[in-house]
Amino acid sequence: MKIDVDGGKLDVLRGLSYTLSGDACRLIFCEVHPGPLSDYGENEQAVLDELRDLGYSLSKRDLSHESRRDEYFIAAQKYTD
Repeated sequence: MKIDVDGGKLDVLRGLSYTLSGDACRLIFCEVHPGPLSDYGENEQAVLDELRDLGYSLSKRDLSHESRRDEYFIAAQKYTD
């Protein structure tokens, strides 16, 4: 699953929590925009914590490019037996 909403990521994750907590979705790419998250009263740590709480291991992906400011991708992966 790819999640690319500027500020509402936490709302998306919470809305999908039932689906994401199961084994059906094992990989999520999530672009994190720290600035717009504050417009929703949230922060990037809350997004990372939510993904971990849903059972995902996280790795940060570099988005180095002059058009990017502080955005980055998170690859969230769930390992199942």
